[in-house]
Amino acid sequence: MGYAQMVFERQPRTHLFMLFVIGRQFRVLRWDRSGVVVTPLIDYVLHPDLLYDFLWRIGRASMAQLGLDPTAKLIKPGSDEYKKMDELAKEVATDLVAKRRVVVPHGDENNVFAYVREKFNESLEEDWPRWKLSVPQKDGSMRYFLVGKPTFTTSSLVGRATQGYVAVDPLAKEPKKQLVWLKDAWRTFYNLVEAEGDVLEQLKKDGVPFIPTVVCHGDLPGQATVTPDIWDKNQKALEEELKRAAEKKLKRTTRKKQKQKRVARTTAVGVPAVAPAASAGAAVPASAASGTKRRRDEVDDEQALLPPPHGVEGSKADDVDDKCPLRRHRHYRIVVEEVGLPLEQFENGFHLVSVIHDCIIAHKHAAQAGVLHRDISGGNILIYPQIAEDPKSPGRQIVTMCGLLTDWELSKDIKVKGRARRARQPERTGTWQYMSIALINEPTKAVEISDELEAFFHVLLYYAVRYLKSNCTDVPAYMERYFEAYRICDGRYRCGSLKTFTIAEGELRISETEPNIILFNTAVDNVLCTILGWLKAYYDIHGNEYIRVIKVDNPPDEDTDSDDESGYARKTTYYDESLVADDEVDAPRRPAPKVYSEKNFKDARKICLHDHILALLSWCMEKDPRAKLPPGIRWPRTDKVPDRYPDDSQKQLKEVPSGALGTHDDNDSNKRLKSNSGAAVPVQHPPPQTPPRKSYHSSIGIVDSGFASGSRPAAGSCPP
Repeated sequence: MGYAQMVFERQPRTHLFMLFVIGRQFRVLRWDRSGVVVTPLIDYVLHPDLLYDFLWRIGRASMAQLGLDPTAKLIKPGSDEYKKMDELAKEVATDLVAKRRVVVPHGDENNVFAYVREKFNESLEEDWPRWKLSVPQKDGSMRYFLVGKPTFTTSSLVGRATQGYVAVDPLAKEPKKQLVWLKDAWRTFYNLVEAEGDVLEQLKKDGVPFIPTVVCHGDLPGQATVTPDIWDKNQKALEEELKRAAEKKLKRTTRKKQKQKRVARTTAVGVPAVAPAASAGAAVPASAASGTKRRRDEVDDEQALLPPPHGVEGSKADDVDDKCPLRRHRHYRIVVEEVGLPLEQFENGFHLVSVIHDCIIAHKHAAQAGVLHRDISGGNILIYPQIAEDPKSPGRQIVTMCGLLTDWELSKDIKVKGRARRARQPERTGTWQYMSIALINEPTKAVEISDELEAFFHVLLYYAVRYLKSNCTDVPAYMERYFEAYRICDGRYRCGSLKTFTIAEGELRISETEPNIILFNTAVDNVLCTILGWLKAYYDIHGNEYIRVIKVDNPPDEDTDSDDESGYARKTTYYDESLVADDEVDAPRRPAPKVYSEKNFKDARKICLHDHILALLSWCMEKDPRAKLPPGIRWPRTDKVPDRYPDDSQKQLKEVPSGALGTHDDNDSNKRLKSNSGAAVPVQHPPPQTPPRKSYHSSIGIVDSGFASGSRPAAGSCPP
């Protein structure tokens, strides 16, 4: 698996064939971004013709048939394109500095920012190949971009396998547009899932700010994963085999029943059987004494052989194939003008809040246009420098470091009636560290604005604790407990206890057992505490069931019923009241439903709307002209410190289906499994990855090629 991953990282590929030799036996493997197809072990001493046939086919196959991407051309050293890349990587004196309030002379606004050129220069490693990648345009033609080593790459072999490049646009005339951002990914391919470029283009038309500007994008023709198709083919063959087995078993059972009936009739007409003494000498048929009903296990076995239901409830069968555990992917590329900086490069606490403020504005306008992002995370919030007029000095241009909300691949159009609650993919995806408690604990819940705003809160808290001064002395332990931990209830992964405790209690404690509260001694405290109060009110009123399922102090067999007027769930008694006599003891009474004040309801509504959180951030940043911060609340310029969570620098945050089944059931489990493998369905990992479904083999998406164990496959069955 590691060798296959290395090949995919170095070479643009659609798939890969591997020959795996074990002593005198071998297997043939075919990898793509959905999984791997594996043949049974074949003895090449007994069947040398199969090995000859495979090698002969490999030798005569074209590069595209072998899996090399035909839309990627190798750039040879010394060529004009190679020299052009070297020239653009050189430092230029007129490059702009990406720092807030830096003055930009008139006429230099179209120059390249220095960090963009530095990133491109770093991608031109001598031992790394350079490629000319094709990207489709609307008219069907191809546009070419020059790239080196990817600036960003996911470590997973299967899944979306996203790679990001600082690329050269040979057709661009302005220096600023010569270096662009190219994203290469294998997007999930289902009927209702829109391409990211289509979403961004529509949002730009709707006037949504702080989002990327699309240059071109499109699916690469003929490049889609085929492992799910092979799985479907094998599954259908298996279902047919099971169906035939069930029919044979049913026929045998029917013949057996008919034979027993004939024997019973013969016994009843000939010599009557004598009943036991307790029956007072009454004669009964022998069939009644021996019994002719099928055993329970017979019925269950026959039902187990029936094929499972197809599709997802509420959706068409061709929208989501619920039976296939392998996701379908299509090769996709998109180019945007903006090359952003990662969020961890914010300057101070004020700048961090300002960037998140900009991204919430983008999210608000997108929601008004009918689109939900559905994957708010630290990796999808970037810093992008823009040139604007200085409000304090009209006529002067300065650099402003704005926020940029990216990666709209998982977004969803909610304008279509019924689309919001309709499944488009077999399982939900998201980023575990920042997902709302409601989405983690209830995977069937539709994503709402409140979930997205809660994710923004978790992003702010994550980067504040990790990069700002605070009284938290053991940051790695806190980050592990709050963002990485999970619990298992009823075989499903649930939110960790510290994250749940923080929202339920409305206090930003260092741990569940310590009374100390995390403090930054800046206005960040006011932002976090205010939003946390709104979240507490929201879950108290609207989402108590999402927290209740994993709270430590709750009884295991808790039931709920509805109040007469409020409609909110309340706790019931945990005993049978009919067993307690009124004249013996006073029967305990059900606790009265909790009464919420008008302020509780107002606070709960504030986390459901963008305007309240935007007003809070504007007030605390004194962007609101009426804002006047109380004494002691300040925005220091030097409150940022070096990374306080260095052990996390090599980890990659991955998209996870939050409702995946666990492999064991331990209600007290509150730890993070150690696994660095794999990616998308059914390749699943523990949070922040996805847990395995059934076995190790299913976890890496293995599909048997269809050869029967111990049988000799046909000569033409070996791929390709």
